[in-house]
Amino acid sequence: MKKLLIFLMCLLLLCPLLCSCGNRERGELTEPTQGQSEKSEEITDTAASPSVTDETKVSATEPSTVPRETEKVTKATEKITEAAPKAPTAEKLKVKCIRDCSGDYETPTNAVIIRSAEELKARYGNSQDELKALCGEYTNDYFKTGVLLIAFTVEGSGSITHEVTGVDNNGGELCINIKTNTPEVGTCDMAAWQIIVEYPQGNYSGVTVNKT
Repeated sequence: MKKLLIFLMCLLLLCPLLCSCGNRERGELTEPTQGQSEKSEEITDTAASPSVTDETKVSATEPSTVPRETEKVTKATEKITEAAPKAPTAEKLKVKCIRDCSGDYETPTNAVIIRSAEELKARYGNSQDELKALCGEYTNDYFKTGVLLIAFTVEGSGSITHEVTGVDNNGGELCINIKTNTPEVGTCDMAAWQIIVEYPQGNYSGVTVNKT
């Protein structure tokens, strides 16, 4: 009987100790340690912050080359503009209107660009004196810096005269603007005209005539 009483008393003494140990173990499992809290905060900060790629680093450190390329294109355009021949104004154009006595009244209005003394001679070498004289006036020295724009046109009256009001340059395609002056009373003879215009040398693709 005494042994039973002693056993029961031992159980009563051990119960509080066992309960306190169980509570401690539960606290260790539920409460995170300080190191675990710091790691969680680091992971959260890393996920929230944007990733920095290699491309971002390069763009942040190296200057953009686009302005430099734009500057190069602008300078190249300026050089081309400076090199292009300046078209003379209508007041400064040197024009000759010579009546063609060849009797050709069938050829429609047209224009050509003469770029050399040889081309001029081939056109007017066997013509009337006034036209032939152009071959001696415009030599190779002239064609080093200039060309001749020559328009041919036929009028129903020899009284009709012409005035070159300008030359348009549309990307290398030239156009001679010719104004016709018709008097109230005119002669009854037909007339063919050679209209010669001095013009700066350039890379022209062709020439046309605009008569008004």
